[in-house]
Amino acid sequence: RMEAGMNLYGHDMNEDVSPYECNMGWTLALKDDRDFIGRDAMVSKRKQSKDDNTAMKQVGLLMTSRGVLREGMEVTINQGTDKEQKGIITSGTFSPSLKNSIAIARVPATLAEDDNVQIDLRGKGKFVDVRVLKLPFVRNGKQQFDS
Repeated sequence: RMEAGMNLYGHDMNEDVSPYECNMGWTLALKDDRDFIGRDAMVSKRKQSKDDNTAMKQVGLLMTSRGVLREGMEVTINQGTDKEQKGIITSGTFSPSLKNSIAIARVPATLAEDDNVQIDLRGKGKFVDVRVLKLPFVRNGKQQFDS
């Protein structure tokens, strides 16, 4: 599940998480005039989160140093700068295929490719760099990112 980047209800998604925040936006038919219960609320919430800069997105994290990424760990982006932001790991484990620790995390949608992303592994202020990746990590037994 984790290597395939699949959500687990109660961890990566729940009734409080928008489909856009957990890579499930593709399930919504918003491009045409189809109406469904909750459509107006979904459109309104998405617009508001973009307007007030609170939009979140789901990404994969890869850690090549020792340790295991776990659910609930805080993700720190651009630590110690005026652009510092926070995210959260929603699922994490050791990947047998990749031989490294991986995680699914919810981070600010404004996360840029060149941002410095770190995890405080032991909760003692010792931060470890992690690599942000597009999900899935593995498809058909093959790694989906450049080493």
